[in-house]
Amino acid sequence: MPLDEHSQTSMLHEKEEEVFQTMREKLAKHIDLNTLTLDTMAFVINLFPATRPSDFKQSSEVVLVLLNRMSDDIRTAGLLSSLGYPLQAATVIAACHENAFTALSIGSDDELGDKWITHDDPKLAFGKVRNVIRQGYQNLNEPNVDSETEAEYKTYAQLCQAKHTNPLIQKLHSLRIEDNRISLTNGPDSSEQAIILASWTLEHAAHLAYLALRGFKDSHLSLISPTSLAEVREKIDTLKHCITETVTAGIAKYGNTDPFPGKW
Repeated sequence: MPLDEHSQTSMLHEKEEEVFQTMREKLAKHIDLNTLTLDTMAFVINLFPATRPSDFKQSSEVVLVLLNRMSDDIRTAGLLSSLGYPLQAATVIAACHENAFTALSIGSDDELGDKWITHDDPKLAFGKVRNVIRQGYQNLNEPNVDSETEAEYKTYAQLCQAKHTNPLIQKLHSLRIEDNRISLTNGPDSSEQAIILASWTLEHAAHLAYLALRGFKDSHLSLISPTSLAEVREKIDTLKHCITETVTAGIAKYGNTDPFPGKW
């Protein structure tokens, strides 16, 4: 059944098409980063075609499943950002954060992998977030685990502002005040606030992918042939370089001032 050209849904669709063009221009560097992130993840995942479960350790199986889920989430966040839905993109990447550090915390530990596979409580996630982050950084052999854990937990909390509809962030993206009038915004948003949030979200999506891929490379070397391993290392290094360039350009343009100083 065709859409009524005057229906709200039809008007939203037209607005999305307009916003898509604006966001693709304003987010050009971040969309390129998103594409590189997905291509890098696909290269690693596609090194492992369909195989028998017995050919994999439990930890390898779980980490590949989580990498695959992350890839879908990061693509979704890119699409949502391009269409002008940065709050929804951040919500998706909050879940991606959990998956990335679950993969990192499991590493090559087959007991933890088996625990993930046999997890049977629908009410509880796999581990407490701060503990999972800490274990992930320990498995990466980071020299400053405590400070990295606290910084990463802050990032997770910021992403969860969108996920849990925290009033502080929701007011920034739902209300417009013009001529002493308050109005609600509905549908896609291409304001500067939306661009800043979309940029930040895609930067962190790439950062999570980089960490998860680095952890997979370090923990599951035996699964990767020497020839492929050299290419994997090169692609991960290229992704890291692109993240640094994109973040630097974003800070130069929009700054990196905490919008909620003293609240953390």
